[in-house]
Amino acid sequence: MTRVADSSIKGFLYQFNLTLKYILESESEEIQVEGITEDIDIQSEKLLTAVQCKYHESKSNYTLADIYKPVLQMLKHYTENKISGNTKVVKYVLYAHFPQLAVGEKKLSENDLEEILMTTNFDYVSKYTSHLRKCNENNLNEIISKSNKSKSEKEELVSYFSTQKLNLKDEVDLNDFLNNFFRFEIGLPIKKMEEHVCQLLIDKTGELSQEDVNEIFYPNAIQKIADMSTLSDDERKITKQEFVLYLQGLKTTAITRWTRELTSYRNLLKARRKQLGANLNINLRKRYFIFNSNEINNFDSGIVMFIKDYTNIYCNKAKLHNPATICILDYTHEQIADLVSRLYRKEVVSNDGRKGNAFFKELFMNEPEKKIKDDWFEYKIKLCNGNDEIYEIFNQNKPDDFFVICKKTSSIDYKDVNVENIEVNELSDLKYLLKIENEVR
Repeated sequence: MTRVADSSIKGFLYQFNLTLKYILESESEEIQVEGITEDIDIQSEKLLTAVQCKYHESKSNYTLADIYKPVLQMLKHYTENKISGNTKVVKYVLYAHFPQLAVGEKKLSENDLEEILMTTNFDYVSKYTSHLRKCNENNLNEIISKSNKSKSEKEELVSYFSTQKLNLKDEVDLNDFLNNFFRFEIGLPIKKMEEHVCQLLIDKTGELSQEDVNEIFYPNAIQKIADMSTLSDDERKITKQEFVLYLQGLKTTAITRWTRELTSYRNLLKARRKQLGANLNINLRKRYFIFNSNEINNFDSGIVMFIKDYTNIYCNKAKLHNPATICILDYTHEQIADLVSRLYRKEVVSNDGRKGNAFFKELFMNEPEKKIKDDWFEYKIKLCNGNDEIYEIFNQNKPDDFFVICKKTSSIDYKDVNVENIEVNELSDLKYLLKIENEVR
């Protein structure tokens, strides 16, 4: 993962933690995840608190320029809201982490705002400051009113405003904005933030133990917020009471693309392994595995040994075990055929339901011949890719356990099946969860 990608993921994760913090600290307010006004909108009857979240873990030195954009966005929105005569009061919070700044409120002065308003950044002038500063040139006012501006038009605006003293429009009241409508808060580093919201889960609910919070409720809370962030406007709204009620119905640890990034991930794996153990210890379970090869690092080079190691434990005793079915959604028929050959070289016989170039449903569905005395199976694994015919077979012949190691596909009916959602990106993590390996790598 690149540094930029890693930083972006941490930024989202920090925002999800902050959202959880505001949900747990709220009373009757409605929290909107990925708000319309800002990253988090906190709505009561007469007040909207709009929170923008920034995480600068690798920033060695804070400068005022680091917050030009969010402050200008908020100041512009404040001014437009004032002009519109909107009766709902909007207050703005810039919540940011800078490693060298002390946690708590950081005051900005009018001089700071004036410096921000004098920026010569092309985009900032085009989108924000040109709407806040007075302009006496009609042709430039026409440019300012445009939603999209060309590079030359942006240059004209910067050239004009850089030669003008700071002269604000009448509606822009910096003192009022700073003292009554804006707060700049320096937040905790991400590990401390995680610890803080875990403690809030205990303190604000009064019913959850530290162990259950760490292993079940906190990772599921982060995943719930991540899931909500992709929904429509109304579906992104929730109250504290609704959120806590949702958490109380959960019993397993969430292992997903977001909880993988938590600092407690290794402990989450241990908890999830323990939860999976009960069903893994039951013999004669019919188990289906669903993968997307693109979602797991080095999948193609590791899948053969994963299957061999799995069958050595769970498809090894003819009297006690059933073959497992592995569906690799994005593999082609040719890739499945190649996997069959590679497994055969490892002495793992598989069934892909094909003879020559054709797929035969009855061949795929046939149970293997077994010789109990010799612990011999005709085959130990069924292999397939994702297609309508396979989905129909799955829906008509449901397993006991569905191990979904990727995003769920809507083509499969998971009703009346034990579904284990495990979005790992390393096969070694999956081996640990399934008790094939005893250590987390």
